[in-house]
Amino acid sequence: MSSGNQKRVCVLGLSLLTIFAGLALIFTSADLFKIIIRKILVLKPGTRMYDVWKHVPELVPMDVYLFNWTNPEEIRNKSVKPKFQQVGPYRFMMEARKSNITWNENGTVTFKHLKYWYYNRDDSKGDLQDMVTNLHPTALGVSHVSRTWNYVIRKGVSISLRSITPTIHISRKAEDLLFKGYPDTLMKLAKTFPFFANADIPQWERFGWFYMRNGSTDFEGVFNIKTGINSEFGRINTWNYWTQTPYFGGDCRKVDGFVGDLFDPDSIGDTIIMFSPDLCRPIILQYDGEKKVKGIMGNKYSFDDYMLDNGTKYPENKCYCNGDCFPSGIFNVSSCRYGMPGFSSLPHFYKADPLYTNSIEGMRPTKEKHEFYIVLEPNTGIVLEVQISIQFSMHLHSIPDISLFENVPDVLFPTVWSQQQVKIPDSEISKLKLFLNIPMMFISIGVLMLVAGSTSLIYHFIKSKKDKCSHQEDIPLNSNHQNNIVST
Repeated sequence: MSSGNQKRVCVLGLSLLTIFAGLALIFTSADLFKIIIRKILVLKPGTRMYDVWKHVPELVPMDVYLFNWTNPEEIRNKSVKPKFQQVGPYRFMMEARKSNITWNENGTVTFKHLKYWYYNRDDSKGDLQDMVTNLHPTALGVSHVSRTWNYVIRKGVSISLRSITPTIHISRKAEDLLFKGYPDTLMKLAKTFPFFANADIPQWERFGWFYMRNGSTDFEGVFNIKTGINSEFGRINTWNYWTQTPYFGGDCRKVDGFVGDLFDPDSIGDTIIMFSPDLCRPIILQYDGEKKVKGIMGNKYSFDDYMLDNGTKYPENKCYCNGDCFPSGIFNVSSCRYGMPGFSSLPHFYKADPLYTNSIEGMRPTKEKHEFYIVLEPNTGIVLEVQISIQFSMHLHSIPDISLFENVPDVLFPTVWSQQQVKIPDSEISKLKLFLNIPMMFISIGVLMLVAGSTSLIYHFIKSKKDKCSHQEDIPLNSNHQNNIVST
């Protein structure tokens, strides 16, 4: 084979190779992108993902609202409903870190949450010196715990309560009801009563809805999650070393879901599951359409009827009731709140049975202010926006032989609710947009390779034809043909 032919074969092979490589990039761009994502979604030291996971780079705002009970003196007047006035928000800026980090050989990491809250006076609409009235939480809690004990013990509890507090309500400063806490005689004395020896009572002498949380590494428990190394990325493995909690029965005991800052994109479908240490259970969010956040389209997931049901519509949820089922819209968290008759819901009983808002005054539930949702970028599982809204209420009810709580109405009392609302930082948006353009970059490169290969192939084909024609024109005439011409 001549050198010219060898050159043409090489050019032909290179052109075809370029065409096939371009086609491969075009048709496999999505698969290649997934491979890149899978390589990146591994939690390990020395990576950007680890740094952000270990210490959230920006402070997260948390707004806290309290409900002020305005007519406590009419609690036994059956013709008058309890009236509430929302106060706040009291804004705190939360710093979130991970502590006690331990890497395990099975592809998991064990850690604790370390959080600090700093009061932001400028962005608050209330003052921490505001006086707020509501139910006496420890008095109700102690009475509720003793409701199944024998008559003699209940009467002893009743006498003790009357000597400590004459009413079922208290008035305290907002700062005392939140992080600071206030001295609580009943909590101190309860630890000395022999009949409370086996009760699950915290070893504190102060009470506050967020007391002991600021700067604590123990409040939310010990988490063990999968790192993506031969395992699903970000899914919880154990909580407090449990795969099943002791707080509920049946299938409701299961520890499952994602902690909230890491999500495996392969697990993003019609539902996502998050595990909440505050509720001591998984929470299920349903797909609620698409939402654009700072120019990036994401999947929105929010609470729906399934999550809010207590077994009325979905029998499998009945095991979360702990034998005390209520109409839909609230979660019984008494078992993981020291036996206090506590219930969580969306703020102002949004999406709950009308029974709760009809039995009191002052609730104004709205979707924009009170929904619970998260927006995820579906390809990467990155959180684009989140609004975590949760309310804590107490169940006021008549307790036999406890005079302080005799002849009171059966009502769910709202006490406090908080909301964390945050979007992906602007500093991360440009990086994410560039990363999400990788498939289009593959396709663009593939198209360029396809065009280049095809152009080269066509060019050399045409050139080859021209060269052949030119070669034929340059061939000399043979002798016979020349003689014929001469004879003629």
